[in-house]
Amino acid sequence: VRDSCVAELGIKKQDFSVCNLIESESAKGYCQFGIAKKNNNVDSCKEISNTYWQGNCYYTYATRNNDGTFCAGITVIEQQHECFYEVATATNNPELCATLPDARADQCLFQIAQTTKDIKLCDTTRTPTSQDVCRLKLASKVLMVKSLCNTIKFKVVLDLCFERFVP
Repeated sequence: VRDSCVAELGIKKQDFSVCNLIESESAKGYCQFGIAKKNNNVDSCKEISNTYWQGNCYYTYATRNNDGTFCAGITVIEQQHECFYEVATATNNPELCATLPDARADQCLFQIAQTTKDIKLCDTTRTPTSQDVCRLKLASKVLMVKSLCNTIKFKVVLDLCFERFVP
């Protein structure tokens, strides 16, 4: 209870020295994170000793400021991937999708293709199947352009695309 009260005081006063009075590493990290978050100061993230709270600090800063360079500072891989995904889709930056595992990268690219209405981004997904599924969704649901079905290579997906345009 003492540590949580001191942490809240440190955040309220925005004073790292108050956080250093906390014995629990987790509560100390929470206090330091709270100050960094309140000040939107990424330099403070480096000073956070607890890796969980340090990761949250980098994630919060990166997603708030749409700056994927700070996602790399996150040591928990799942959180790092989520950070890159969030920033990539918020900024429509397909280059950040390349940092993700295959399936998540394809989701990322599709989301950006859908938002920007850029069917060419479908070509950058990692498998021919995901490329065609991306083209199908954009042609038949987003852009609503029947002629774009002709960019689909797999016959089953191609037929499905044309079926979606039948009244």
